[in-house]
Amino acid sequence: MKKLKNRIKQSEILTLEKIQREFSRHGSFYFAEVVYDSNRKFYDLYIKFNQNEISQNQIEKVNNLNKNREDYINEIEQYLLSTLTKAEQKKETQIKNTKLNVDLIEIQDENKKYDLILICGKHYEYFGFLKKDIGIRVEIKEGKIKSIERKSNTVKANNYKKRSTTSR
Repeated sequence: MKKLKNRIKQSEILTLEKIQREFSRHGSFYFAEVVYDSNRKFYDLYIKFNQNEISQNQIEKVNNLNKNREDYINEIEQYLLSTLTKAEQKKETQIKNTKLNVDLIEIQDENKKYDLILICGKHYEYFGFLKKDIGIRVEIKEGKIKSIERKSNTVKANNYKKRSTTSR
């Protein structure tokens, strides 16, 4: 089976050499798709560089995020459940049992507000076969969640064009 270009496993430790070799470059970002579960679900990872350089600090942020991912997911899950609308509360069990999907992570450097942005959410059936999304935008600074909020359109809120994929 041929390895897909620009797709890495979340468990891989990143180095500058690995990023330069296996990520693609788009504008002022290095980009890769990161597989994070056994069903081959993935998120888009963007690492913003300044003056054609990625700092060691940014690489450490990615590796620390991967190491502490479950702690962040638990905190995000708690927030999500505490903000359910009345209609969503009727589907609380279904929402609790639905796995949180990570869609995008952006690693910044020298940003005063945050080190990284994590875009994630859950999808649930709300009427027959119709699905509804709960989108969450999380800002993390120095290893701690600094801001977390629901967004009706997380892609628009983060100025990204959503790519259509069947894996999500």
